[in-house]
Amino acid sequence: MGTPRLSGKVAIVTGSGQGIGKAIAKVFAAEGASVVVATRTAATGEETVAEISDAGGQAVLCTVDIGALESVDQVVNTTLDTYGQIDIMVHNAASFLGAPIEDYSEEDMETVFAVNLKACFRL
Repeated sequence: MGTPRLSGKVAIVTGSGQGIGKAIAKVFAAEGASVVVATRTAATGEETVAEISDAGGQAVLCTVDIGALESVDQVVNTTLDTYGQIDIMVHNAASFLGAPIEDYSEEDMETVFAVNLKACFRL
């Protein structure tokens, strides 16, 4: 087998503490990328980083609430401070309240829009 397809690349994956985001982070690392695991929950993020490291990959955890403006700066700065570059950005984090939209308060809607839409543009 030749050189991994993402060798020398750096990827940020939001929502990578679990589910699809975790799978994306692990595949990117297996393909040679250094991965920034950006997630709200430290325990799940640490698990993702450990699984990547155990498989021979490179990853670092950045615990953030990507819906907050300062968190976008934090994940970008962590990535640049650690790896010096950003090549790939996957915004996989999402927020859903599990209720009919007509039951959302203004605050609920702001949370959903901040994570699902605003963070996408900010990143």
